[in-house]
Amino acid sequence: MNIYKWADQTFLCGNYKSFLLSDPGVLPAGVELPNVREVTIQISKWEKMLDRRALVREIPSKTAKRLKLTVMTKKELKNEGRLSAQTMQQGRKVQRLVRESVRQLFREHDAKSGHKPHSKQEFAEFWKRWEAMMWEHRRNFFKKICKELPAIQNVELQQLALSTRKQPARS
Repeated sequence: MNIYKWADQTFLCGNYKSFLLSDPGVLPAGVELPNVREVTIQISKWEKMLDRRALVREIPSKTAKRLKLTVMTKKELKNEGRLSAQTMQQGRKVQRLVRESVRQLFREHDAKSGHKPHSKQEFAEFWKRWEAMMWEHRRNFFKKICKELPAIQNVELQQLALSTRKQPARS
């Protein structure tokens, strides 16, 4: 998984986790998603998959030789691809569970209030607006990070240069 996919998946996982678990202001008081336990379990599983993921970064061959890094074997690359696919699939599973939970929450709310239930088309329009809001939030987040990233990268590169600099031989 490259750094961009990992960052995107980590961002989405954090958003869903805060939406369901830690942010009490998102849903009205006394309102809870119908299968919040299942969604919480799946988010935790997704989070663990993202945490243990080693990021595959493209490192120039000269840098790899200088740092004495070994090239990934074909088997390791295949395994990396398989684990990345599983992580992405888990993310889609969480998104699907959240969508179905929200749809069920709307049905229950409509039944309690005596309103006509929302049609699939109305819910699809709502979900499209919801996803547009999520994409906008994600875009703004990464735009902010990209502005701060050069300063962070410069510090990391300086630390890397200091750690790889050869010490003078002492006699």
